[in-house]
Amino acid sequence: MNNTIRITWYFYKSLIIWSLLVSFFAIYYVFEGQLNIALAFIIKIFGYVSVLGVRYLNYNSTKTNFYFRNAGYSINRLYVYTFSFDFLIFTILIFLSTIR
Repeated sequence: MNNTIRITWYFYKSLIIWSLLVSFFAIYYVFEGQLNIALAFIIKIFGYVSVLGVRYLNYNSTKTNFYFRNAGYSINRLYVYTFSFDFLIFTILIFLSTIR
């Protein structure tokens, strides 16, 4: 389990900047009252789709993810772990920002 968390963190580090930008953008506009929560979640999902698109177009996964594959981890499973963790953090932050 500890290895899975470490490998997932290494995988998440390559996606963290884009995820944080989309999260802070959505949270800021929810906090300002310009977006509702449902639209913020839709923006976050579009952020995930754009991350997958950029990773697919720029970093062909057959060439760049040898480290994770050689460690015995599925790239699809790492995406699920990473996006689940990021979405959980985003959900917590969005609800904390709506409490006034």
